[in-house]
Amino acid sequence: MLVACIFWLLVASVNAVEYMSSFMNDTTTLQFDHGALKNLSTQVDIGIMNDASQCSARCFSSPRCAGYTWFTPDTNNATQKYALHCILCVVNSSDSGAAANSIPMPKDCGIGCGQISGRKLMSPWPSKGYDALPTLWFGANKTGLDSVETLQLVGRHTLSGYGWEQGITTHQAEHSELAQAEAIIHARDYFDSVGNNHTTLFVYRQIQVALSYFDITRDAVSNPAYKDFWLHDEENTSVVCLTQGMPMWNFTNSNAEDFFVNTFVEELCEEQAGFTTVYFDEVDDNWCGFFGDHGVGNCSAYSNETQAAQLKATYKMLRSMVQKLNDCGLIPILAIFNLYKGSGGNGIIGQKKCIGAYEDDLVEILDGLQWARFYEQWPDEFYMRNPPAGERDRFAQVLANGVLEGQAGIPVVAHTGVDATCENASSAKSPPVAPTGAAAFHLAAFYIAMNEKWVYGVSSGWTDGNFCWRQEYNLKCGSPLGDAKRTGPYTFVRNFTNCDVYVNTDGLIGNITLK
Repeated sequence: MLVACIFWLLVASVNAVEYMSSFMNDTTTLQFDHGALKNLSTQVDIGIMNDASQCSARCFSSPRCAGYTWFTPDTNNATQKYALHCILCVVNSSDSGAAANSIPMPKDCGIGCGQISGRKLMSPWPSKGYDALPTLWFGANKTGLDSVETLQLVGRHTLSGYGWEQGITTHQAEHSELAQAEAIIHARDYFDSVGNNHTTLFVYRQIQVALSYFDITRDAVSNPAYKDFWLHDEENTSVVCLTQGMPMWNFTNSNAEDFFVNTFVEELCEEQAGFTTVYFDEVDDNWCGFFGDHGVGNCSAYSNETQAAQLKATYKMLRSMVQKLNDCGLIPILAIFNLYKGSGGNGIIGQKKCIGAYEDDLVEILDGLQWARFYEQWPDEFYMRNPPAGERDRFAQVLANGVLEGQAGIPVVAHTGVDATCENASSAKSPPVAPTGAAAFHLAAFYIAMNEKWVYGVSSGWTDGNFCWRQEYNLKCGSPLGDAKRTGPYTFVRNFTNCDVYVNTDGLIGNITLK
């Protein structure tokens, strides 16, 4: 059986270097603590490379290579100090001869395989199928590192990470790269000490705004040579468009695109502090309703032509960004605002959110790469809250969009701000109970659309105190008995082995009936 391989940047870990050194030219199965490389048929050492791109090129040139990894052999050896030792993960063969080149590259292989048209999107986090509800923790400790008690909570979740507020007080609203890396290393060390290999960690970055909290973007904003990196008012081009005093990226400028991908994103590849995913905020926000028919901050409204050009430039940049991240072992979680073209039918008043493209276009642009989508207000979307669409229509459209994504195999993180009840000592000992009210609606909508790669999270904000283990996280609906069925413009049903789920967006009704 062809087995997928995800590569891990082993330079970051001395233990990993020692471990990799121990199996040079060994063809036994490789196991790695963080789940990065598992169950490979063969590993073949192909020696010293000048850089990672040579390693990836060597792997990608052979259809029998399911991935690659590398490490620094000897940092004390002057001839090898900056070299990378390249390991190819070869499938279905115990030798590296040319005869196996007829074996096709598996289309469900991991991020180490490079671009393969039509390749399946993998789960960026450990998937247990439908045995339990995969959950999200997305906090921040403004004054320092998390306590053991908090880390125990963080480790109960499938996907956990830190936002831009992490360490913001301690670091005086600067050095966010460092603050988040410190938090991730602290969490990873704790997880390793307790044998937690099931929680995937991520850090936060922003695409719409050049946040001053990050050293790289703050320095870029202060550099006059980069003045064309930022959006300018369409009517008065001398005015830089600001939100909360910070400029917004202009990816129609090729130099801005190059800087973002090869400096800002490259830093993530170089950092490798123990995270394997990166959350990118407000990916296409500007062109999916933010500018809309009105100005933003100190800038006037943008014409549809300009918005369309900016959206297409942003999606073009995303192709390069996601490719770079995949090449260094990272998977982006994209907070996009776009929707599928087919989400607005079936008798509802649908909206086209974005100027110049649909989500279909972005999926095609990112074909062959690994990524996930993020919803901040599932199953709602910003900038859809004005006429002509009413509440029931926009919720139905977003839910229908999620169904299309679920059926397409897209990994999704669905976050909602609905109030939900935290687990306590008594409820922790009781059998799971289906939620009611608003909590039932949002979770039922999740079950309607989800595939095995989806993650669900609830919070009222983005710091540690806003997160807890919600009672409904203990619910186990089991495996779906089929895809969701739409029984009317606003109604959806789906059956699972342990639950029957019903949603009506006309009234925001959700029922989860335990069997």
